[in-house]
Amino acid sequence: KEQVHDIFNIKYEKISMVPLGASNRPISKVKIKNSSNLNILFFGRIWEYKGLKYLIKAEPLIRRKFKKFKIIIAGEGENFNQYMEMIKNQDSFIIKNYRVSEYEMAELFMNSSIVVLPYTEATQTGIVPFAFQYGKAVVASDVGSISDVVDNNVNGFLVPPRDVEALANSILKLLLDGKKRLVFSQNARKKYETYLSPTNSVYQTLKTYKKSLYNNK
Repeated sequence: KEQVHDIFNIKYEKISMVPLGASNRPISKVKIKNSSNLNILFFGRIWEYKGLKYLIKAEPLIRRKFKKFKIIIAGEGENFNQYMEMIKNQDSFIIKNYRVSEYEMAELFMNSSIVVLPYTEATQTGIVPFAFQYGKAVVASDVGSISDVVDNNVNGFLVPPRDVEALANSILKLLLDGKKRLVFSQNARKKYETYLSPTNSVYQTLKTYKKSLYNNK
């Protein structure tokens, strides 16, 4: 909204915002896998601005205080060899460097405990709505409009971009505190149902068109 205002000099009151929601996924068909490890999911296209290297650098800091976790990296993009070279503890990672199917995507989100978005820049992302649809807490960089959907210390944590220590500490807070993780999970699902659902996106879009038609009469 601020960019539209600044670039095109349009008054704020004339700008409507419709949330980027998540489409329904086949949750009921997904298998829940029993594991003693808590899974940390990084999902999506892999490009430099996604900040994957900061999550990889955070892994040794997490391991100092918590051992039973796996970082799942799922997606394709730029040459992945540079990231493989950064990994110090191979046992901490599960790599799925390919285009993930619709079903496997649902399975990954359902079987994860935390979804991490260590972006260095962004406008918005569809990953947060997907995470919230599955009731998953999020740890994300406070860039772009991510703070419009991630409520700090409510359904996730917002951290400064490129801050490896802050990223590791926020992930640890959720790994070490099952009650907080559960509360965040419940809040994430509630945010999806009330704000990020397809139904609300359609309603807000229709509302915007009606408002435009009325104002132009």
